[in-house]
Amino acid sequence: MERTVDFTNPEWLTEALQHVQDLWEGTPNCFADLDRFNQVMETFFLHHQLALLQQNPEAALFYLQFVYELYQLHAKQTSELLLPNYELFVPHLRQGGAPYFFEREHQFILKQLSTFMKTVSDYALAENIPSTGLVSLFDNHYQLKEMFDHHHARDRYFLFPDMDAHMPESDRDILLNRVWQELDDRFRRVMQL
Repeated sequence: MERTVDFTNPEWLTEALQHVQDLWEGTPNCFADLDRFNQVMETFFLHHQLALLQQNPEAALFYLQFVYELYQLHAKQTSELLLPNYELFVPHLRQGGAPYFFEREHQFILKQLSTFMKTVSDYALAENIPSTGLVSLFDNHYQLKEMFDHHHARDRYFLFPDMDAHMPESDRDILLNRVWQELDDRFRRVMQL
């Protein structure tokens, strides 16, 4: 049985945020454990869509801002920390695992999220969300969700396992702790809003 969210009940936000916090808990032992970040982003985005379906653009924007802020940090960390080490330690980058792909996908995702935030902000100022606008937005969401899936698979099947396999353990632990601490700090700050 599929669970629905009742946005008229103030408990919906507490329950949704608790679910995200449950996904987040625990310190990663390897880069593959960072995949929980992707699961959290997908969960936030799902709740954004559920809020739109309930004609609650304020709640939709709330979740979309979470996704955007955390994804900005993820893109920055990937560019500045993960990809340089990936290129340094992984002796042969497999086809489909070139750093260029990660960079381009992050740019696309952030651009789409920014566009969505403007659109949903406009809806929050309006009396209601026009049906045609909602259909158009969900069409665009589909494209973004496809990129999420594609990009998260690239993390899951290239970046994370190759770094786990090829980075010396001491270097891996230092980098993993730095990446996780920054993500965790931002996540906890965002969750306090």
